[in-house]
Amino acid sequence: LGSTIEGKLAIGTSALELFASDENTKMIIAYLKEHNMGYTVLDGHGSTDKMNMVFIVLARKETQKVLKDIRKICDNKVFVVASEVSKYAGGYGVIK
Repeated sequence: LGSTIEGKLAIGTSALELFASDENTKMIIAYLKEHNMGYTVLDGHGSTDKMNMVFIVLARKETQKVLKDIRKICDNKVFVVASEVSKYAGGYGVIK
C-alpha cells in the first residue's frame, strides 16, 4: 500500500540517461533548453555507431511527461535508463 501511494505522489528526484545519435541529441538539447532544464552530454560509442549520453536530473513527477515528449521528438529512437536519485548537490536547473 505504501509503495502504491508513493508511486502516485511521485515525490523525489529521478535521473534519466538518454542514449541518442547526434541528430536526436540536438533535438533533445533544444527541448531541454526550451523547458529550462539542466543537462550534461557525454560522447560515446554504441555497438554500431557513435552515440551521445544526455544525463538529466529532474523532479520525479515530471519524468513521464519529459520521456513522452523526448520519445516523440526522437521518433522513439532513443535508449533510456531511468533511476531514482537519493542525494545530489549543485547543478543547473535542478529542483531541490
